[in-house]
Amino acid sequence: MLRNDNLLQSGISVIYPNPAKNVLNVKIASQNNTKITLLITDLSGKSLTNKTTQVGNGESIVQLDIAQL
Repeated sequence: MLRNDNLLQSGISVIYPNPAKNVLNVKIASQNNTKITLLITDLSGKSLTNKTTQVGNGESIVQLDIAQL
């Protein structure tokens, strides 16, 4: 899940590698500079990990440490 102030201006365009073991790369497409929060949940909706970061105009790659998942 991707959260920010305006979801119409940002979105996830690619997630890789698949399958992932230690690091998950998430490519975010944004129309402006904004702070986003990436949230990974289990099937019941329980939060497993999250990361808040700043992304720029265009495409940004955010890395999530998933080794503990």
